[in-house]
Amino acid sequence: MKYLLLIALLIGITIAQSHAGEVELRDALATDVRYFLHNNQYEALERLHASLLEPDARTPSGVWKLAVFYNQLAWFAKEDTDPTYWKQLEARAQAWHKAVPDSTAAPIFLAQIYLSRAWIYRGKGWANEVRSEDWKNVREYAGKAYEILKTEQKIRKRDPSWYTAMINVLRLYQSEPQEFEKVLKEGMSIHPDYHEMYFAAAISLQPRWGGSEEAIAALANEAVRRTRDKEGEALYARIYWYMDQVVYKGDLFSESKASWARMRIGFNDLVSKYPDAWNLSAYAYFACRAEDYTTMSEVLTRIGDRLNLDAWGSNGKKTYVACTSKKLDIPPQQKSVERAKT
Repeated sequence: MKYLLLIALLIGITIAQSHAGEVELRDALATDVRYFLHNNQYEALERLHASLLEPDARTPSGVWKLAVFYNQLAWFAKEDTDPTYWKQLEARAQAWHKAVPDSTAAPIFLAQIYLSRAWIYRGKGWANEVRSEDWKNVREYAGKAYEILKTEQKIRKRDPSWYTAMINVLRLYQSEPQEFEKVLKEGMSIHPDYHEMYFAAAISLQPRWGGSEEAIAALANEAVRRTRDKEGEALYARIYWYMDQVVYKGDLFSESKASWARMRIGFNDLVSKYPDAWNLSAYAYFACRAEDYTTMSEVLTRIGDRLNLDAWGSNGKKTYVACTSKKLDIPPQQKSVERAKT
């Protein structure tokens, strides 16, 4: 009976998610992951994870549901200095792996935990600002994350998130200089469509990690080359969209090598395949940042009352008002929405 109830629950989750919008679906999936993990329902986590491994398991905006799954697991490995919390979390990941020995998700989760602990000691500043005693802990926990992924590298062909995790670990773990390039090249060959791998690589290619803006641009070009048959130029837009969110914070076109002409083509390909309001809202936002107000107005008209200001950066409403004040032909329904929000 318990097994049948679990199957029914999973079927219900799948049906509910299939009818949800972008934000609602992500929230529902995150809730499922939290519920199953909190309640030690490892078989349920495995079934959910298995359903997300197919390349066509996407949200309405085209984001891999697998990425949402792992991002939620990473949320558990939050910044917390309490050793008891980390011991409990580590024990939970190990119990998961013991319950399902052939799991690909459990070891990746454990690596995420160790890497997060390393980052707590590393901090977000520059390397010369880290205390010598903290570097010992950074090396210890980054090393543990690395060893977990190396030990479980057989899973990399089944789960593209192994490559994302290893690229993230190599940012802190001092291995051979060529290992990052080797891991990325192999990942792109085996799982060329997995967006999160490219996002992680773009972060690692920042100047502060020994890369350059030119290297990030080269990555975006290579990503498009490998995915053009399926996605056109969309991955170029996705990579720089991600980098604007986490690095450039609205200054993408002044601080990076991103080309608005390429991004516009990329967004056209993206919304052609995934015409979700989330993608269209981001398209309008980047048109604004590029001062292409004609494109911005066209896209805003297409969105209508579905505009999502969460896609407009950390201060979406302020940015929207600033942009639309420079272009007067804004759809009436959006003006009314703004008045209602004021």
